Amino acid sequence: MKLLSFCFANLSHSLKFEDTNDFNNPAVLPLVTQMVYRSLSNSTAALNQELATRAKFCVKDPYSLFQTFNDLVLLAKGGLTVYHGPVKDVETYFSGLGIIVPERINPPDYYIDVLEGIVTNLNSDVSYKELPQRWMLHKGYSVPLDMRNNNSAAGLEMNPDVRDSTINAEQTFVRELWGDVKSNFRLRRDKIRHNFLKTRDLSYRTTPSMLLQYKYFLGRIAKQRMREAKLQATDYLILLLAGACLGSLIKASDESFGAPGYTYTIIAVSLLCKIAALRSFSLDKLHYWRESASGMSSLACFLAKDTMDCFNTLVKPLVYLSMFYFFTNPRSTFFDNYIVLVCLVYCVTGIAYALAIFLQPGSAQLFSVLLPVVLTLVATQPKDSEAMKIIADLCYPKWALQAFVIGNAQNYSLFQTFNDLVLLAKGGLTVYHGPVKDVETYFSGLGIIVPERINPPDYYIDVLEGIVTNLNSDVSYKELPQRWMLHKGYSVPLDMRNNNNSDAGLEMNPDVRDSTNNAEQTFVRELWGDVKSNFRLRRDKIRHNFLKTRDLSYRTTPSMWLQYKYFLGRIAKQRMREAKLQATDYLILLLAGACLGSLIKASDESFGAPGYTYTIIAVSLLCKIAALRSFSLDKLHYWRESASGMSSLACFLAKDTMDCFNTLVKPLVYLSMFYFFTNPRSTFFDNYIVLVCLVYCVTGIAYALAIFLQPGSAQLFSVLLPVVLTLVATQPKDSEAMKIIADLCYPKWALQAFVIGNAQKYYGVWMITRCGSLMKSGYDINEWNLCIMILLLIGVVTRMIAFVGMIILQKR
Repeated sequence: MKLLSFCFANLSHSLKFEDTNDFNNPAVLPLVTQMVYRSLSNSTAALNQELATRAKFCVKDPYSLFQTFNDLVLLAKGGLTVYHGPVKDVETYFSGLGIIVPERINPPDYYIDVLEGIVTNLNSDVSYKELPQRWMLHKGYSVPLDMRNNNSAAGLEMNPDVRDSTINAEQTFVRELWGDVKSNFRLRRDKIRHNFLKTRDLSYRTTPSMLLQYKYFLGRIAKQRMREAKLQATDYLILLLAGACLGSLIKASDESFGAPGYTYTIIAVSLLCKIAALRSFSLDKLHYWRESASGMSSLACFLAKDTMDCFNTLVKPLVYLSMFYFFTNPRSTFFDNYIVLVCLVYCVTGIAYALAIFLQPGSAQLFSVLLPVVLTLVATQPKDSEAMKIIADLCYPKWALQAFVIGNAQNYSLFQTFNDLVLLAKGGLTVYHGPVKDVETYFSGLGIIVPERINPPDYYIDVLEGIVTNLNSDVSYKELPQRWMLHKGYSVPLDMRNNNNSDAGLEMNPDVRDSTNNAEQTFVRELWGDVKSNFRLRRDKIRHNFLKTRDLSYRTTPSMWLQYKYFLGRIAKQRMREAKLQATDYLILLLAGACLGSLIKASDESFGAPGYTYTIIAVSLLCKIAALRSFSLDKLHYWRESASGMSSLACFLAKDTMDCFNTLVKPLVYLSMFYFFTNPRSTFFDNYIVLVCLVYCVTGIAYALAIFLQPGSAQLFSVLLPVVLTLVATQPKDSEAMKIIADLCYPKWALQAFVIGNAQKYYGVWMITRCGSLMKSGYDINEWNLCIMILLLIGVVTRMIAFVGMIILQKR
């Protein structure tokens, strides 16, 4: 204001007009314009000098903005009302309390500073803590008893609830007691009404059903967990490290059945899962109370959160055991340990819910840390008295440890419960078929003795797999099928004699006994014997490959659906036995995602194309190598079972169904690292959809390679194909032939889908860059769905080719 006054003072001093009618003269206008311009120039110079000396300059006038409102609401700490009324009366009200706003200070800002306790030098007897009670007394409301301790005696005289009691200063003890009883009863009555009685809904609105609210909360919590994906990944990483550390530090002991390792496992898993489960209810209590008061179904909210936590209940034991189980290598199966850990996590998650609801966040975390340790110590103490036994039975670690130990101890005595045992070598050749009690005697006669404290079947299987090589025997594991044939008095086939080096064994073969007696046979007889043996072999192959043998058993094979269910169960058990291999695949994908995500920086000009190129190569290579195991390793089993009437379609569909789990999980594992290191513009869901289709596509290609080629060649092509096809797809399309070849390469469609998904999130000024980059690459932003469909089509076509090849070449 001083600056503007200065400007107008200069202007009025320079322009001295005696008569205002001179402004109507046109000749005066140029003179006035010149004088005004000179005056404004001088005023501007003075204004610049004045601005240079000031530290602050406010463009807007907050007080005029404040006057535009009609009503004002001021709240103290805790949400208590301090003022609620017209703006024009607020200064009058506070002035009556002795709180006067200084000059050139915006009233709302000053009142807020007073309520926050920032302004303390008030020229008033009223403290800022008493302002809510003063407003209640000003409006004639009753001040609650729990707020009277902050109220002055003068204010309390205005309270209608205690006015009568303060008038009579000489009231008796009975009246005082009766007054306290009435006030306490009123307080309790209000709490009971609020907590247990349902208030009347005057809005007459119709709330959705519990199922609809459950679906809504499920979607909302799922989105919330997606936003917390980095926190979830941290939990999984900590579990991995805990499993690796405990598994490598604790050695399993046969005397204790691995109890020490399982004890620390119970403590670690309980602690980590409880801390993580606290977040489900501790962080949003206020939201729940507010929504519950508005008619939200508490059951729907609770079930939705528990349903979302079921994912962690199933996955976290898998993550922990992927390290712990294969470092300790216990006697119990992976599945047994997984079941016990799932039940343990489900148990401690429920305890964490109760702690999060009944306690404050700090106390809940403290109890979550202390409870597993204390309860485990109680459960592992000696039960000297009946009271200790009862207390231990109430501790969940006691039952978890008991389940772990029982599962570990069962394998020692389980072997002795069987009557007969069948051992097969690679290729399905019989190595032993007889009573359990005679198996060690038979193998001891061959020089293969089971070490102490080793389960005999496990040891023999390791020998047949070639894992145990330091045998104190002259018999190799490759000779064991022939040894069993000779032991039973069977004839050793000609194509298996090259593996049998002992002359004594060959002398027992009745097919060659006559020929070995005549040492001086002629050349003609030798030639004739070779021709006959070759003819027999060729005849058997021709009959087997082209002639359908007559089924003399007249048996009825199960339907395709029943066979599909059988194969599904068998392959599921097989995959559980290969859990170490599966965990290795996931760990390699995690490392690949972390390495590529940290090394490759996303560029807005290329829409992250270089990173996605390496992603396609890495994911294709790793998933192809893993998918080869579905058909490469058990061709002989399939040929044998197919000849006995097995449905090829049921077998193929069952294996493909089991691989669908990897098709859905592996992209999630890879993106859990790659996406959060690169942080692209496209959403996590878009990248996940493209990767799922890519894995589905390369899995079908791997099926075809595994069926048509030998294992070594299939692995070589699985490594070369992703690299070569990606190079072809990323080359400049200078000719029509190159465009056609690139269109036949699946990496071209996967890369296009990734780039389009990223480019769709660029808006505004990036539109020009987006159009230019897509035009240079030959991509159309509207072809994202087409790319997805082509990847899926390639996966379906390659599966059909693989299935046809499996039927045609099954007897090759």
